Amino acid sequence: MKSKKEEIAERITKLKSRKEDIMNTGIARKILRTLRNNPRTFSCTGLGKELNITYQHMVKILRRLQERKLITMELNGREFKIHLIEKGVFVADHLIKIEEILKD
Repeated sequence: MKSKKEEIAERITKLKSRKEDIMNTGIARKILRTLRNNPRTFSCTGLGKELNITYQHMVKILRRLQERKLITMELNGREFKIHLIEKGVFVADHLIKIEEILKD
């Protein structure tokens, strides 16, 4: 039987691992799909409006995508411009293929 401290430590570890794995969120997949399907450059605000996500939540997810080297965020005046990079294009293409397979 585990002690109370061990149970709490285990719960914290599980929460941290869930938090770090952003690809399990539908929002991250929507962001990648939207960036891949639209040739225009998005700002954080514009992408948030497109997907109906708050600015704060959008930036949080975009930073995690940037840490995984899927996107770049370039400061242009007061706005961040978001671009998919090669690895992000690869992941987005595969996500789109998987969704098409599951639709059939």
